[in-house]
Amino acid sequence: PLQQDFKLSFNDALENLKSFRYRDPNLLLKINYSFSAINDDLTYHNTYGRTNKLETIYSIKADGDWYTSIYSANSSETLLRTFNITQFMENNSLHVFQNFAVEFVIIGNNTSLTVNYVELEISSLSTSSIQEEFRIIDNVLGRVTGWIQFNSSAFTKLGDFGDLLPANFSIEYRVTDYAGTQGINSTYNDDYQHILYSQEQTIALDDDTINLNTNDREIYFTNTGQFNNLEFLDVYINGFKYGTAYLDSDLYKVSFGAQNNKETLIAYSGSLISSNIYSNTDSLDHVSWEVREDNIFAAVKHVLVEDDIVINNPIAHTTFSALNIENLYDRGFGLEDFVYIKQVYYYNTSGAQEIQQVLSEDDYNIDEEGIVTFPETSIVHSLYENSTNVKDDLIYFEYYHTGLINEHLLLPNADGFFINFTMPSIYSDHTTIERLVISFNDVLGNLFSVILYDIDLREYFLESVKNNYEETIFGLGQMMVIPLYISLNDIQSANLDHKFELRLLESISFTISDSERWPGSFIQDVGNFTVLNLPYQRVGIKDLRLYNLISDSIDADENGYVNSTVEFRSPEYYNFYASDIFKIKRLNIEFTNLKVFSNNQEIIPES
Repeated sequence: PLQQDFKLSFNDALENLKSFRYRDPNLLLKINYSFSAINDDLTYHNTYGRTNKLETIYSIKADGDWYTSIYSANSSETLLRTFNITQFMENNSLHVFQNFAVEFVIIGNNTSLTVNYVELEISSLSTSSIQEEFRIIDNVLGRVTGWIQFNSSAFTKLGDFGDLLPANFSIEYRVTDYAGTQGINSTYNDDYQHILYSQEQTIALDDDTINLNTNDREIYFTNTGQFNNLEFLDVYINGFKYGTAYLDSDLYKVSFGAQNNKETLIAYSGSLISSNIYSNTDSLDHVSWEVREDNIFAAVKHVLVEDDIVINNPIAHTTFSALNIENLYDRGFGLEDFVYIKQVYYYNTSGAQEIQQVLSEDDYNIDEEGIVTFPETSIVHSLYENSTNVKDDLIYFEYYHTGLINEHLLLPNADGFFINFTMPSIYSDHTTIERLVISFNDVLGNLFSVILYDIDLREYFLESVKNNYEETIFGLGQMMVIPLYISLNDIQSANLDHKFELRLLESISFTISDSERWPGSFIQDVGNFTVLNLPYQRVGIKDLRLYNLISDSIDADENGYVNSTVEFRSPEYYNFYASDIFKIKRLNIEFTNLKVFSNNQEIIPES
């Protein structure tokens, strides 16, 4: 197995301290660290025989003996974790604290741990203070936050507990006194067990129609302080980011421009570029490398390297979530950013060795939002009644999830993908690439590939328009940034045997094949010499989003108007939002010189 471990001992830190009874001081061991783990569907075992990706082993010497407590994690996290030595000693009826040590054990491929600092905080009765903490329990998904320190007297509204509160949650409250003794209340603020929370505000559009054939291209609503009189609000149409609303006197207004073009008719999702995007280039060969910047990922290789460049952008990853069956009936349970379930199991400890017991698909139901329910006939109800053979009372759900971009993939009315593809601006009678293959892979193993050839890209290199797409990119030089719109219909047409479902997207890959002949000449004059200057292929992704035509509905009323939903958001003010329906009169397009063909033959109607 792949394992790294290191141990920190602190004998020197305590040599000037006499052994003391735990009730005199308050002892807190604090560790600030960043842990990164990637799920590769493999099981690793550390030297202790356990399978946790990260283990922090606290060793406490008290009353002449060493005692341990283990904290484990299996997914990435960055936090400051506090281990209360005083509380640990009280729970174990220990009296004299003498020494401590910390051991970190990590296993797994590409697992990493950075420990920023470890400190022992010792405070006396005179300097220690009462500590208040809260944590949020999501009553729908069953998720529980860590304990968060706060000052209750400074919290006057629900929004003070965070900008992204669940729609249905509970607040647990914990107090630690001078001696480290803790008290926990399962409710907070006058015993509200379940809190229904919404950031939605109420508006009504004063002008709710636009006509794309006229100058009637503005909607607005009256400001009544719904958004704390902010000057600007973010505007989303059908769930896609469109632009900005501005406050004009007592009205919030949205303009749809003066012309019909991509800037005024198309809205976009958030970025789909993953922080884990990678390529097949090997920087160790010194003739190929990657360029990673905040707004671009690119791969570079020498033209003598014959292999195609492949850029892969992961979308979905496998992860785990555990249900404690003790909470089966007192709160909901769900899978955050859910895409597709792989398996559900628990560890049966009834025999000499624990056995992984996989649940049948009939034992659970999961909807598209990841909410898990259990039919009356599910074995889970029996496990709740007799949990002695269920290790740690936990049932594990292994599933595909998409992280922060999940909300984009769930948008029901995406029209396709927008891609800003970058490539060298060199051109003679052809470009530097022969073929660009954009492959959309889903979690079921299906592949949908859209192919663009050199001839499909030449229109951007015409002298009359080239300046519109050419720019200098740091680390790459003079490049073309080519906007590609790949419709969902084009993607579906690439594989008619399987249905393309956006929410099941696992990755998007780009395969770039060099042109057989590099455009232009390799020969350059340098002073009195003529040199052969072999070039580098440079390709990358500068943007990747979903797009939506704001008037793409096919259901028009008797006056030719279609409905769209506009939403106003205020990220600067508790993420409040409001939405309403508005009507769009689409472009009147008159077809002229219409011809009909069958088998490449024009059908001419009889006169």
